[in-house]
Amino acid sequence: MNCVSARGRVTLDMMPFMSVEGTVVLLDMYDEHSNPETGFINFGIAENCLCEEIICKKVQGSLAFNPGTQYYYAYGGKLNFRNALSDFLSERLAKGKPLDPEKIVVTSGVGAAIDLIAHMFADSGDCFLTLTPFYSAIEMDVGLRSGVKVYHIHRPDHDTNTLKAFSFDEELLERGYQEALDKGHNVKGIFVINPGNPTGKLLNRDELVIASKFAQRHDIHVIFDEIYALSVFGDDAEFTSALSIPELLNNDKSHVLWGFSKDFGISGVRCGVVYTNSAEYLEGTSKLTYFGGVPSVIQDALARVISDKDWLDNVYFPTNYRRLKESHSYMEKRLTSLGITCHAAKSGFFIYANLSKYMKEQTEAEEMKLYNELKAAKLYMIPGSALRGRDYGWFRITFTSQKNTVELGLQRLEGVLKKRS
Repeated sequence: MNCVSARGRVTLDMMPFMSVEGTVVLLDMYDEHSNPETGFINFGIAENCLCEEIICKKVQGSLAFNPGTQYYYAYGGKLNFRNALSDFLSERLAKGKPLDPEKIVVTSGVGAAIDLIAHMFADSGDCFLTLTPFYSAIEMDVGLRSGVKVYHIHRPDHDTNTLKAFSFDEELLERGYQEALDKGHNVKGIFVINPGNPTGKLLNRDELVIASKFAQRHDIHVIFDEIYALSVFGDDAEFTSALSIPELLNNDKSHVLWGFSKDFGISGVRCGVVYTNSAEYLEGTSKLTYFGGVPSVIQDALARVISDKDWLDNVYFPTNYRRLKESHSYMEKRLTSLGITCHAAKSGFFIYANLSKYMKEQTEAEEMKLYNELKAAKLYMIPGSALRGRDYGWFRITFTSQKNTVELGLQRLEGVLKKRS
């Protein structure tokens, strides 16, 4: 007897690649002590382990349970935390421009923030636009509960090793928008992911303005996902946040997302942030976060962490940037030695690598065959087709594991590729 609602059936039937495959990996992860032989090497899940000892010590030292912590609180963000966030984001992302703590919502991760955006701004069957390749779990974020779709706008030049790759212009956005309309979609917004995932692409001011004007022209929402904003490691790389351009946010359909999972390497803590002028979103999420608010004790601890400027400027960020750069450089050199072309990137946790020379043909079926061979070797990497890329053979490879884990993963990769040579 079927006792599940139609809505529940949609949830059960949705099988997002990274969620399904990632769960398999998480249940059988490599550990040099407890699971050294048969565990998966994680080159797929986006977690930064490079500063584990530093951040663990800091968060542990910031935790405090007091009488005020044990009672109900404002689930959309305690005032002390939102004040700390407004100061932190103003300095780190907005280039000193003041941010209003009353326009900040705290959610249990950026994925939860996106789920709430879909719930508040779109109906089942509506769609959001996004540029490919992209972090396709957004499809789950908007679709799992709200039934909202994602329409892909494909960017050209996937096979170049220049920083101009994966750019976009007004013409590309307009063409994608019109294609979506022609196919019967009701477009409610566009996601702009900066820095890019999986590409590490840093969008410049002009591109952010193009996206904003495009959204305003069609009266749709623009969501700037900046979850890797503080994971920029290139010497001459500069991240431009939408928060630093006030004219992008002077309406109620522009929203900026950031979170602690990536830039602080604490994805298990589940804390995301939304900055928005939308009174409707602020009011709606103040109610909906009742079902998944970030615990009071966590908000207090994170407020202490981001308020310690001396630690941020002299310990954490310099160390994290240095280790990101070193780990990226090491993996890129190793991949290049195997004849693998790597997309030039100076931010994020990934190398977007072209393994097509090891494929008999550039098809999705052949790409998935290679993926399954890697999986059989207990190496988890994300194939480009799962990121909605059109040029088959590209894989997203996470480089932010500990050095010994990275080395073992590269050995497994080399072993699989040698069999295909």
